[in-house]
Amino acid sequence: MSAGKRVAKTRKKKISGGAIAGIIVAVVVVAACAGIGVAGAKAANSDVIYPKVSANGIDVGGMSLVKATETLDASGAITGQDDSVKLSFPNGSILEVSRSDAGIAVTPEDVARMAYDYGRSGNFVTNSLSYIKCALTGAALSTDDIMRSLDEENLRAIVSEKAVELNTAAAESAYRISGDNLIITKGAAGYTVSEDDIYNAVVNAFTQEQFELQEFSGGESGESTIDLDAVYDAVFTEPVSAVYDTETKSVTESVTGVSFDKAAAQKLFNSAGLGSDIAVPLIYTEPEMTTEQLTSMLFRDVLASKDTSMATSSSNRINNITIAANAINGTILNPGDEFSYNGTVGQRTAAKGYKPAGAYVGGETVQEIGGGI
Repeated sequence: MSAGKRVAKTRKKKISGGAIAGIIVAVVVVAACAGIGVAGAKAANSDVIYPKVSANGIDVGGMSLVKATETLDASGAITGQDDSVKLSFPNGSILEVSRSDAGIAVTPEDVARMAYDYGRSGNFVTNSLSYIKCALTGAALSTDDIMRSLDEENLRAIVSEKAVELNTAAAESAYRISGDNLIITKGAAGYTVSEDDIYNAVVNAFTQEQFELQEFSGGESGESTIDLDAVYDAVFTEPVSAVYDTETKSVTESVTGVSFDKAAAQKLFNSAGLGSDIAVPLIYTEPEMTTEQLTSMLFRDVLASKDTSMATSSSNRINNITIAANAINGTILNPGDEFSYNGTVGQRTAAKGYKPAGAYVGGETVQEIGGGI
């Protein structure tokens, strides 16, 4: 070399075989991940569930939504969706609300949709990572992963209808006379309950998964009562004896007394069930004098009698006596009354049917209308 000139020399480095192998592995891993990532991106946009995804223990990976629904339905793996909350009330009524009524029932299609949606809710990167995870280790899902909110509107409508049915006023007890008994029908007790109390009881039962029959402890019951004093006053009848009515000249109707044992009736009422009939025997009291008795006693005694022969009388005289006797017959005298012959018989006239017959006038016998009586 000439002076003053510097010659640059190039030095070559050697790469070892181990380093080359590491680079190749890294490139392969990156390529594999990139391939899986591309597959994940494609899978996120496909119509099948990610691989190795199971729902309630049933493998649905790689299935379409329809196929997964059919598979889950046929497997019977979706259980407990027919469970119902059942509340019993004091009046014997029962309210049953199913999961469907409450809006929390899960169908096979719901579970299939959950499996299909798994890993698809993020962006390209997160969806791809979810796909990679499923492809490598799988994903086990269950109905517990489906969060459902109660259908409050529908549930409250069901509760409201039940509350209207339950909230009843106390049915008043009633009575009637049947034969020789006083029949008392014991009315039903009233019952009032809050819609909110029923609603909260249903929600609480669903929350705690209490699906056996539960006794509802809320609400207020009214008593079924009857005013036996008022019933007694309405039923009671004082016995009344028959008397002879001097104005109508007839016997009045007697009245049989009616009553019942109030203490016995109250005891029967207290032990009877709601809505049942109670038979209370009526007590009859006969009056001192009945109509039949007094009627049979009237005019039974003959105080006096007198007769005379009309064998020698003329037909006109017999006619006149017959008319006069008919006018007197049946006349009733009450104690203190006076009998007037002329007042009772009245004027004897031809218009009344009287005929001329012998009569005494001034000590002589003369023919006179109505004579001979």
